[in-house]
Amino acid sequence: MATQPGNYSSRRTDRYTLAELEELTGINGRTIRYYITEGLLMPAYGRGPSATYDYDHLLRLQAIGRLKEQRKPLRAIRSELEQLTTDDLALMINAHIQPEVALWRHYQLHPDFAIQVRERPDSDRQTTHELAFDLIVEYARGVLDDLDNGGNS
Repeated sequence: MATQPGNYSSRRTDRYTLAELEELTGINGRTIRYYITEGLLMPAYGRGPSATYDYDHLLRLQAIGRLKEQRKPLRAIRSELEQLTTDDLALMINAHIQPEVALWRHYQLHPDFAIQVRERPDSDRQTTHELAFDLIVEYARGVLDDLDNGGNS
């Protein structure tokens, strides 16, 4: 068998009861124990009600949940998780948790009106969006100029 899940080398020393893991992950205890049986998780520290789980267990359960959302079979999930250290999992989970950073361009059309447009890399920028932006700005400036001049067109 390849490397066992979890290398327990992470600097975190958090410990969780089964009930806490259930609450943090939304995965019930019976399923967690099944994952241990299937080799997706290392066994708990200790046995019975006093058994505890560590940060690696938490991260692996979160990763399993994400991978199951992608409709991956447990065998494929186990294979993927076997290759990941606790630190790898932390990066993977954090990447899913952190929102995408969006940069916005701010265009002041008038002292009372502005438009914000999300900045995208050139490869993602669509010509139709650029054209739409130009048309919106042109129309808005015309309307604002008319209002500033007291016109009602």
